Amino acid sequence: MRVGFDYLHNKYSGNFGQNVRGTVLSFSSGVSALNLASVFPNWQDPTTWNTAALAPYATSFTQGFGNYIYSLPTNAIAFWFQDDWKITPRLTLNLGLRYDNDLGIFNPDLTLKSGIQTPHYNDNLLFQPRLGFVWDPKGTRKTVIRGGAGLFYADIQTNQTIDDQIFNGQTTISPSVTGSAANPINLSAPFGTVTGAQFLSGAVPVSAQTIQPLGPNVHTPYSLQLSIGAEHQISKTWSLSADVVHWRVYHDWVRTDANLFFNPATGYTVSPGTGGRPNAAFAGILNFTTPDAAGSIYNGLHVGLQHRFAQNFSASVAYTLAHLKDSTTGPFYYPNNQFNLADEWAVSPDNQTHTLTVASSYTWKWGISLSGSFHYGSSQNFQVTANQNPFNATGVTDRLFTASAAYFGLPANITPLTINGIAYNLLARDSLVGHSIERLDMRLSKTFTVKDHIRFIPMVEAFNLFNHSNLGSYQTVVNVASYGSPTQNSDLAYAARMLQFAGRFEF
Repeated sequence: MRVGFDYLHNKYSGNFGQNVRGTVLSFSSGVSALNLASVFPNWQDPTTWNTAALAPYATSFTQGFGNYIYSLPTNAIAFWFQDDWKITPRLTLNLGLRYDNDLGIFNPDLTLKSGIQTPHYNDNLLFQPRLGFVWDPKGTRKTVIRGGAGLFYADIQTNQTIDDQIFNGQTTISPSVTGSAANPINLSAPFGTVTGAQFLSGAVPVSAQTIQPLGPNVHTPYSLQLSIGAEHQISKTWSLSADVVHWRVYHDWVRTDANLFFNPATGYTVSPGTGGRPNAAFAGILNFTTPDAAGSIYNGLHVGLQHRFAQNFSASVAYTLAHLKDSTTGPFYYPNNQFNLADEWAVSPDNQTHTLTVASSYTWKWGISLSGSFHYGSSQNFQVTANQNPFNATGVTDRLFTASAAYFGLPANITPLTINGIAYNLLARDSLVGHSIERLDMRLSKTFTVKDHIRFIPMVEAFNLFNHSNLGSYQTVVNVASYGSPTQNSDLAYAARMLQFAGRFEF
């Protein structure tokens, strides 16, 4: 039996200052007529700025006050044990159990005077059983069948806890002021003689704040992972493998606004502008939550053919047939309707049904080596939105629009709805399908022996050798005519053909 223990202390700390110098959030359209060179004669020296010229056009200003210093010491502990049982000479069974806990990661000591509920516990029952087996059906050691299953808990991203620590309505506040042509904002003294200390002490009231706490019932996301596969040695240098993989993520992160009313007539939230908020002391209460309905499901078949290096040649072929669906893309994701999270389930933007990679390398006797890799990936889905937000909901990834509005997507990607006698279309999440990806990368090199133990290897490399147009971003708003058109993506995976010359010394 093998046992182990892990401890990791990591302190996240810093200054998350937001709007601490003041920020003009919006200008009226007339600001475009200004000569910005005269307004900012030296943009590096604020004392030269002519802010008075901007003031008549500033329509919204905010400034942050308070303590933006965050300190999040994490103390992650884990212990595990496992054992192997030789059930028969051909069958080995592995059983194990792991426990993880990031102590205090949910900031349980935080108490808000406002009465907003945050977690006052840590997720402690994080036990993860594991099971695996290896079977040699013929006892020849040329064929092996293997499989496994287990629970795996995720690490908690500290960003949510940092926001919980700072943007909770009492550690920091961000008063704001609005202006108009008749009553412009004085950008030199936007709050007049009122100081930040007066706002923080409550001596001067501030507008309702939007806060970002952890939801009171958050959990640590976890996954159930299963796999079974086989590998067969065809010859001394060739082997074939195939694996079926399944995993399911539970309690994934979603962001919802806990300070909204539900409208039973529409099934959506009530617009705060007309219906107000349950807690009038705040604007949005943007909870980071881990609901039962949020997660992802993956099923995949992975097949590989490999030729181990022999006679100066090696090669491999790998193919994956997969399907991935999810209901969220991360902790800062807003659903289309927070009262209907089941409607968020769709093909994931990370889904790629077919993936093929072919790689090989050959070395000649003169020290010349040629290697290459071809990659093909079928089309992926992209997150899509509408531009209407008919119920003026806050904190949504909007996918609802009136049936009379322009729509430039496929008819199969919308579901007709009738709400209060008005016809709407509900756009399927992540329903834009992009183009496939193809790229061939090559390397040609030659090895020169300078001395007994010193070698110099010059090389030339070509990436995307055939300059295939690989597109990675698109216009994703369905109500504009350019919907589905490619947009710029600077990631190297989508770059045009590139050549690189390099050299390496080995000694």
